[in-house]
Amino acid sequence: MKKAVVFSFLLALAVFSLTWAYRVNLGSDQGLEVKLISADDSKVRVEIKVPELQVEDKTVEGKTYQQITIPGGGWLTEVGNPQVPLVCRFVALPPTTGVRMVVVEQEKETLSRTFLLYPFQKPLMRSDNPQPEAFQLNQETYSQNTAFPGNLVEKGEIIILRDLRLAPIKFFPVQLNPQTGEVTVYKRLLVDIYFEGTGENPQLSPTNVLTRSYLKMYENFVMNFDQIKGDKAVVDGSFLIITYDNFHAQVQPLADRKHKMGYETHLVDKSSIGTTNTQIRNYISDAYHNWTNPPEYVILVGDAAQIPTFDGLLGCITDHKYATVDGTDYFADLAIARISVQTQAEATHVITKILNYRNHPYVGQTGWFRRGMTISGSDYVDDYNALRCGRFMVDYGGFTYFDSLWGSRGTNTVTNVTNRLNDGRSWIAYFGHGSATSWASTSPSFTNSHIDALANGEKLPAIFSVACNNAEFDYSGGDCFAEKWIKVGSVGNEKGAVIICASTEGSAFFYSDTL
Repeated sequence: MKKAVVFSFLLALAVFSLTWAYRVNLGSDQGLEVKLISADDSKVRVEIKVPELQVEDKTVEGKTYQQITIPGGGWLTEVGNPQVPLVCRFVALPPTTGVRMVVVEQEKETLSRTFLLYPFQKPLMRSDNPQPEAFQLNQETYSQNTAFPGNLVEKGEIIILRDLRLAPIKFFPVQLNPQTGEVTVYKRLLVDIYFEGTGENPQLSPTNVLTRSYLKMYENFVMNFDQIKGDKAVVDGSFLIITYDNFHAQVQPLADRKHKMGYETHLVDKSSIGTTNTQIRNYISDAYHNWTNPPEYVILVGDAAQIPTFDGLLGCITDHKYATVDGTDYFADLAIARISVQTQAEATHVITKILNYRNHPYVGQTGWFRRGMTISGSDYVDDYNALRCGRFMVDYGGFTYFDSLWGSRGTNTVTNVTNRLNDGRSWIAYFGHGSATSWASTSPSFTNSHIDALANGEKLPAIFSVACNNAEFDYSGGDCFAEKWIKVGSVGNEKGAVIICASTEGSAFFYSDTL
């Protein structure tokens, strides 16, 4: 199976130097266009137009390669094979059918020069001591005298994303002959996608509703969503809170708050479910498939020793499997979160911190709500990603300002991070290396002790941290970095953050960047 990443970022994964880049115009000034032409119960017809390519030279170990990008597209990610560009979209399917694709029309152009396409490399990890991998090139692929990857369109593994059963459709408009270096670009493809036969991963419990929190994903990525949504009702699912028994009284106010917001809310003690991760997952799955109002959000309350986890990739702990309750795929069918506390006192504090943030936000000053912060170690595309996040805050989030504390600017110091936090920032995006107790790409590392020393009071940010191990909440040395952000402070004397999204284990460049 060909692995693909939908979004493209200019990421270098070996020691190289950039020499020059240029644009190949294919006869249109419009952007990438993937358009639904028609749709019914048996098929959809899709047209894709590629107006331009971007070509960038990379020199690795004395040899110059080219990296071709379709703006708005992604790349084929087979280690050692040519990193050809692709475009991926989803098609919603009936509950059990398979998919057959036929290219109906095509317009192509062979480029005038030859290319040695850069081979995709295994991404580096974002640990505090990353080790580079040896450069890999698949000689068998690069010696073949036929088009690579060959197919103009392919189906990925069928998935179930809560309400919809979806097929990823991958278009390969750029075809390379690795031996001759000839590149043929299919500027326009008209493709029929038929729903027929029996496909993998059937949807055993299809519903006739759409879940509100998933709507934007459906609208943005499912080509035939307008056709299949019809008059389906848009609903809010329920809240399911599973708590370690000793914390029931402390968690009750959180359940009450969700209920007052209009959500059907269920607070369940772990002992009434079982002790193992399988028993808890089975309970969530049963609720998802059989409750009149299935859970849309699940919150686990307790540390790893109190609410068990699953084993994920690279031996990490993960709660993600609790959210994959429909089908055989790895896509989340509900939202999952954990309040990682060990004692009743910690539970009381963290729940109070969350509720006060929602019910009694700090309004002694209000400018901090519209100020954000980006922190970058300036490795590879970290500055680019930090800039994108900052612009997103301003362009779409209503923010008036964001900090750029980047290694390339010499501004990513502990002092700067601390001062901005104490001044008040409501949203923080970090891109860099990390450990179980630190951001390792600040100068020096921003550690648990620096969180303890904060004085930001009730001006509590939400944090998105793209780094290794920050949320390793089974860390044997005490609270991990993410836990420290949430637990620090006390009722009436707050500090730290109100929520953080971070990795429990190694986080690789490229894959984490696309998120």
